[in-house]
Amino acid sequence: MTDADGRETPPRSTGLRAWLFGFSIALAAALVAFPLALLTQVLAGDRDVTSPAPLPGGSSELPSASGEEIDESTGTEMADEPVTSLNEPGFVPIELTLYGAEIRNRCTIENWGGYSWDDDSPSISGTQYPNGFSCPLRYSAAAGSVDYLVPSGATEFAVTAGQADTSRNTTLMVRFEVIDVVSGRQLAIADLAFGQQARFAVPVSGVVRLSLRVSVLSWSTPPKEAPGDAAWGGAVFS
Repeated sequence: MTDADGRETPPRSTGLRAWLFGFSIALAAALVAFPLALLTQVLAGDRDVTSPAPLPGGSSELPSASGEEIDESTGTEMADEPVTSLNEPGFVPIELTLYGAEIRNRCTIENWGGYSWDDDSPSISGTQYPNGFSCPLRYSAAAGSVDYLVPSGATEFAVTAGQADTSRNTTLMVRFEVIDVVSGRQLAIADLAFGQQARFAVPVSGVVRLSLRVSVLSWSTPPKEAPGDAAWGGAVFS
């Protein structure tokens, strides 16, 4: 085809094809550009792709696997009530020795030196106590004591009292007492002849210090002629 000046012009069908080709290229570019822009926004954090879809009622919060409430700020599961461990260690029993005592008062009378306690593993009524101790009673009114601090967490104190099987004097009557030192309260008492024993078990919650006391009550043979031995064994806090 030629125009009025005699120049050739492209047919209209060729121009239409060119327009359609350009339009197709633009459309394809748009279809590629949109997903790329969306992906860029997601990677930039503009959209939260991890948020769950709203649940019925408008909440998007999901329950934890255990069914407990979740603290959204920390992601920590919160129990409805405080949980107490079932494996908490309890108080470990403590066996006492003479040298673990806070104070050791000799078995004596007033204004006299007296005789010291000895960790001699005494035998009481046929039972030997490796950590036991005893004190000679050589005076008619002799008395002595051993004091222990009560450890934190202890709820009971137990001990065996009696005269040592090796005592030379078998005619003594001896008083054994467990005393709360602070209040002066008598927690346990037994008057024992030779060959007898008593096992004390006393509560010690709230008690600060205990005293194990012995004293001579009576005799047939004077202690000066043949001393006796007051003994404690198997002392333990639990």
